[in-house]
Amino acid sequence: MVKHIAGLLLVFILSLSQTACEQKKSDAELKEEKVKTWRERQRQQAIKYYNELVKNYPDSPHVEDAKKKLDALGPAATPAKKGPAPSAPAPSSKRSRASIQTRTASSTIATRPSCSSPRSSPRNAPTSA
Repeated sequence: MVKHIAGLLLVFILSLSQTACEQKKSDAELKEEKVKTWRERQRQQAIKYYNELVKNYPDSPHVEDAKKKLDALGPAATPAKKGPAPSAPAPSSKRSRASIQTRTASSTIATRPSCSSPRSSPRNAPTSA
């Protein structure tokens, strides 16, 4: 009887841990998100460069085209303010920037909770020969 209750308790705990995990996005959703992000970045860069052309070369024959493109692209998005940004010294070289990115990436990986159990891991899945 105790083994039966312990078994049910174990199944209950495992089912709760699986439902707490976040739903993973499909490959199509990830690709769509990446394309959307890329397009928005391209739009922001175009707006920046058209504005620079209009500002720096007001007598250029291309200014009218740039203004039309700016109207078609719409307003540039402003980043949302989330509060005061942490003050960090600006990286003085590419090497220091890379080391900061590496430290940030490794700390993110180290703190991310794992949602897969060894049984559901694709690495431990049986392979068909």
